[in-house]
Amino acid sequence: MRGRAGRTARSSLARCSPTRKVARRFGEVRTAADASDRDLRILVCIDPSAQELQALRWEHLRDPASNAALATSERVLLSRFMVSRDFRPVRLRARTELTALVAVAAPDLTGWDLAPVDFAGESSRITATLAGVQVRVLGGPDAPCTLARLLDEVRRGVDILYLVSHGMFQRGAGTPALILQGETGEAVVVRGDELALRLGEQHRVPRLVVLASCESAGDGKLVAADERTTVQATLAGRLADAGVPAVLAMQGKITMGTVARMMPVFFRELLGDGQIDRALAVARGGVKDRSDHWMPALYTRLTDGRLWYTPGFRSARQDDVWASLLVPVKKGKVVPIIGPRLLETACGSAHDAARKLAGIHHYPLHAHEWDDLPRVTEYMSVKESRFNVLQAYQDQLLRELIEQHRGWLPPEELPPRNKHPRLGKLLALVSDRLRSDTRDPHRILAELGASVYVTTNFDPLLERALRAAEPARRSRSRPGGATSSRRDPPTRTASRGRRRRRRSCTTCSGRSGPAPTTMAWS
Repeated sequence: MRGRAGRTARSSLARCSPTRKVARRFGEVRTAADASDRDLRILVCIDPSAQELQALRWEHLRDPASNAALATSERVLLSRFMVSRDFRPVRLRARTELTALVAVAAPDLTGWDLAPVDFAGESSRITATLAGVQVRVLGGPDAPCTLARLLDEVRRGVDILYLVSHGMFQRGAGTPALILQGETGEAVVVRGDELALRLGEQHRVPRLVVLASCESAGDGKLVAADERTTVQATLAGRLADAGVPAVLAMQGKITMGTVARMMPVFFRELLGDGQIDRALAVARGGVKDRSDHWMPALYTRLTDGRLWYTPGFRSARQDDVWASLLVPVKKGKVVPIIGPRLLETACGSAHDAARKLAGIHHYPLHAHEWDDLPRVTEYMSVKESRFNVLQAYQDQLLRELIEQHRGWLPPEELPPRNKHPRLGKLLALVSDRLRSDTRDPHRILAELGASVYVTTNFDPLLERALRAAEPARRSRSRPGGATSSRRDPPTRTASRGRRRRRRSCTTCSGRSGPAPTTMAWS
């Protein structure tokens, strides 16, 4: 395999195999995928120690039967699987929650034999493509793309990092590097290992990093085996090893024309279904007439190629499913099952609260476990009494509530005028204000007309919403809005009575994760 594959970059799958068994097996799997109308996903997994195999251009693999290129097929999805020493779990996020950072390093390249980077063109092109995603832009004359600014933006939370810069790969030293900017806009060389180390130190790393820089995945040259460097020595490999789940990088001197044509297509397809490898295949196919179309390489540790999801029913008949649900919902024949994340509309997520509690109480485990509230509170309970743990969590909720809503909350209810603000009262004030928005989830739930609600939340926000909506619910329940002296039976929740609801707080409030799918809000 090494001899024949090393002599040519365009070897077919059959030629790359030590025997024809691999080609025959590939044909069987491909046939099975076609018969079930499913895509075939190929993950090229190579041990980092196999240096002579890492430098091969695997994006030139071809179907042994048809000789068609695999990298540009939308039915056969090709990527390189990276084994990372970072074990932080990759949690799917909803598409509507995604954030993106477009960082463009356009330094003064006087004295460098490099073409200038068009900041305005690069930033506007990608920003326009990422419609529906919260996009921040870094770079330009007023805010040069320095390493410090880049890390600060990532620290704020970024799902997609699109980094445009010149890059280099010193084959002799095995060192990848990017050319970023200094405070005055001058060119500054940043070593790849330093960038990867600093990103890996963040509590939350980007889910997808797109390196639109040449030689960010290697130098693209086929050289002697003893001169080759492993993929871990490239910037893409180092980022994957630092914990980034997916990295799209260039393995040679790709032209800016190819990048300009590929990237808008890639992001447009990516926002459609979240499948990174499929989006890259479509983008490659759009520039297959160019000689450098093979240079973008996808490195991932995601076995299904998906980085986020679209909430709803995953079915071609999802419109019919929703239509069938509307009738019983309008009649009140529904039991909403509500997860603990409903409280996030008022005071932030449980993951953020867990991270802050972990920092305050010196949580000793790995940083990727800091956002697990049950684990953090379990550790706290070893050092503190159960009452103190509950009080610490309530205090954290109170701080988050004041921080998010200080701009409009009554000053007499907040420090310093009120040295001991009450969590329950502030929650009530926040609840009443949030319900003025017709999109408020508590208001939507209260207006459903259901008679029973199953909830894991300990807060009174849903109860207040139900009380506020009760006159309208009672009016809708009678023809013509007529009233009656007979009192309607009260709406029931899964936990009857305040005493039982407080008891559920100790067992459910710390849990996070999605709620059940049947009419569930989380």
